[in-house]
Amino acid sequence: MKLQLYGSHLCKDTIYAITVLTGRGVDYDFVDISGGMPNLKAFLRIRDGHPELFDAVRAADKVGIPCFVRPDGGVTLKLEDVL
Repeated sequence: MKLQLYGSHLCKDTIYAITVLTGRGVDYDFVDISGGMPNLKAFLRIRDGHPELFDAVRAADKVGIPCFVRPDGGVTLKLEDVL
């Protein structure tokens, strides 16, 4: 499994992450959560399964993207963690 980037083309932070990852030649799969219900559901399962990462995000009334799932299955919201 390679790096997965969950996000939306409607999100400036996601666009920035795509630009940086692509520019550095990182091999990743982009999962557009605004592109269809299956992608959104997959992201929500990740978000619901990691309250330690997403509770503060939800409290701030944010979505939590971009979200990165590393090849080892680890989840992070920080671009620098996957570079």
